Amino acid sequence: MRCPVYDGHKLYDVRAKLAAAFEKVSVPAGNYTASKIAIRVFDNGTEMKDASFSLYLANDSTRTPVLLEAVMPFATARVELQKAK
Repeated sequence: MRCPVYDGHKLYDVRAKLAAAFEKVSVPAGNYTASKIAIRVFDNGTEMKDASFSLYLANDSTRTPVLLEAVMPFATARVELQKAK
């Protein structure tokens, strides 16, 4: 998947691709088998090596997002599912 993303100052090209169909992920809400989606950011056709994201979607019927890992020029982040109903 490809789409443009505007950050309020500049327009980027963002590309998402299935990186792994089955990965084990452990978060506070539990242990999941998830699909890993690699998200890359491009600026004028050149990949930004200091900005990338990995999104993990549970391999369940609702494709629950369980983990987001982000690497940005100013920080890294790990956003975990805390609780599931």
